[in-house]
Amino acid sequence: MRGGVSADIISVAELMTKLFADAKAAGISEDEIEEEIGSAYEAILAAINGPPDFESE
Repeated sequence: MRGGVSADIISVAELMTKLFADAKAAGISEDEIEEEIGSAYEAILAAINGPPDFESE
């Protein structure tokens, strides 16, 4: 099992909306974020779910 918390698409989408709104207010573009971390969606999802649990595979 990965992490103790699961994420659904809606919660990740809400966090992405907030992330990009806050970034825009700080003068940071969505492109800058994507260049720096890759997929914002995947980064948020990984932060919520934690690292993969390789023992169960």
